Amino acid sequence: MIEKFVERGILKFGRFKLSSGLESPFYVDLRGVLGEADLFRWVVERYREAAAGLDFDVVVGVATGGIPYASVLGYLMGKPIGYVRPEAKGYGTGRLVEGADVTGRGVLVVDDVLTTGRSVSGALHAVRSAGGVATGVLVFLDREQCGAAKVKAEAGVEVYSVYKMRDVLEVVKPHIAEEHYRVDLPIFIKIGPGTNMPLVVKAARRMGWGLVVTNTFPVEDRRISVGRGGLSGLLVYKYGVRMLGRIRGLVGPDTPIIYSGGLFTCSQLRKVLKLANAAEVLTSILYFTPFVLKLLNQCPDIV
Repeated sequence: MIEKFVERGILKFGRFKLSSGLESPFYVDLRGVLGEADLFRWVVERYREAAAGLDFDVVVGVATGGIPYASVLGYLMGKPIGYVRPEAKGYGTGRLVEGADVTGRGVLVVDDVLTTGRSVSGALHAVRSAGGVATGVLVFLDREQCGAAKVKAEAGVEVYSVYKMRDVLEVVKPHIAEEHYRVDLPIFIKIGPGTNMPLVVKAARRMGWGLVVTNTFPVEDRRISVGRGGLSGLLVYKYGVRMLGRIRGLVGPDTPIIYSGGLFTCSQLRKVLKLANAAEVLTSILYFTPFVLKLLNQCPDIV
């Protein structure tokens, strides 16, 4: 049924500005499902299957996209239903959470699409402020733009999804033109120990134009506060050039590559630029600004 999302304009391709302010090459409008009875039944059934294994007392929808799905889901599962207003009323009770009383009850927050997680986090805050216990978030589609991780980190609540965006795109791929799942930008890939390089490179090339390639080899780095940093200096260069050679062999001569990692001499830059179309040394500037600026001045022919 997912392929019908394309046929009926639920999943669109182009250039869209999301409510988060981000731009996207695709847009999923699940409100459009409300006008397609067969799709609506199918989507609601997928919600119900996903919710069946979760523990909750009340279903609460996020305005506005999550409200119709939360309403039908609560009805089908015999659960009280509520919804979170975009903002509190300036009259009457002034409540943010309407419908069922959530005080002391386990609440499943339902929305249609998860992007950054901002709307869901706001709904969770409203539920807790009203005395509810947020037991989980259920969305039909997770766009995989770090929203689930953000909700987990900020609210400590797990996000469950019926579909991930990558799964949807795989299903609809035979039904759309190639330009809809490729972008005219380089894809950033980070290669670490044990990485299946042919698989990663193949996936990256399928998604976009060109590659930005960098090496990562986790080590303890006391100069940064997060604990484990990346291998630096000559060792990165040693591994990086070897990796770059393998990738160039995998993609052929026509795919643009930008290389990053461990460049400190003109000879290193020249060697890298035999395999890559460009190289960046900005990471080195973080610790060795005067040295790197001197290096750049010594290589006028390639900088």
